Amino acid sequence: MSNVLFLASTPLHSLWALGIAAGALFNARCSLALIDQRDGDRDFIAEAIEALRPKPFVETRRFSQIGKKPLLKLTHARARMREVMDYARQFEPAYVAVGNDRRAEFFAALAACPKATGAYVDDGTASYSTLAASTVPGSAFVRAIASGFRSLLYGIPTEREPYLGVAVAVREAWVVLPDQVHEGLRAKPLRRIDPAWFQLPQVQAVCAEANLRAGLDPAALDGIQLLLALPHDSLMREQPAILEQLQTLVDRTIAAGGTVAIKRHPRSRELPLRLPEAGVIEIPQRLPLEILAPLLKGTEVVGMLTSALIYLRCLGADVNVATLVPPGFSGNAILDIYRAVGIRILD
Repeated sequence: MSNVLFLASTPLHSLWALGIAAGALFNARCSLALIDQRDGDRDFIAEAIEALRPKPFVETRRFSQIGKKPLLKLTHARARMREVMDYARQFEPAYVAVGNDRRAEFFAALAACPKATGAYVDDGTASYSTLAASTVPGSAFVRAIASGFRSLLYGIPTEREPYLGVAVAVREAWVVLPDQVHEGLRAKPLRRIDPAWFQLPQVQAVCAEANLRAGLDPAALDGIQLLLALPHDSLMREQPAILEQLQTLVDRTIAAGGTVAIKRHPRSRELPLRLPEAGVIEIPQRLPLEILAPLLKGTEVVGMLTSALIYLRCLGADVNVATLVPPGFSGNAILDIYRAVGIRILD
């Protein structure tokens, strides 16, 4: 394989690109292109890759968000696709991997390089459960009409399937848990994202640099006894029992002289927990929690119904992971995956 183009719309996709490139694709020439980026968005992993340029990465690119409003799509969509296509023609990838195979940029890159192989990269819960998947209309007829409209809008053939990873353009998929993917993804050739790749020196160096750029000293992670992956603050307000459980975990750890790390939901604006001034570290919101997995030692991680727990359990060599389950969620399909990988269900 010669040139590989990774298209990342979230920092998690950039983390997977880092691991896959350093592990399975080490002999390729890789480019990381950020897509759908709003003004002010920062991807600290991409910044660290740009700064350190670990092998096999040779360059990075950034493409701005088109926008969600109809007028913005009408005025910007085709211009953005031309930018992506021009770059793809210049880089000439033989392989294009994307973390969301509904993104039009994926189809633009493949339209520019029709001989390239398209691939899907783990996008989180939607790789494993169809319950998390879709705002796409279920009717095949309606989807065909919508796909035709999108193709006219973007000026290229596109697909928008109800579940992630199942587009015809996807020839294979990279996932952390091949045995747990949803039925649609099982039809694709699956390649495992190996946790060992995230222990490689060049990957650890990028992770440490990304933490520093986010304002978090990696050395501060050494003494963390408890890491809380918090749900959205609105859920904590609506579920006082969950909030009380989280508060008890914090109080117990602090009383025992331990250090607590808090990672708020990316869209949270408040923090309902009562936290002391000392003994608490806040993980920057834009930093994907999974990036901490190779750096944690002897840490208890507690969260709630998020794929980050799966990845922390699978990538972290020395972490214990548990989940809280709010009332009415005991039948959630993600709990079966939690049990399969050894995540404890807390009462």
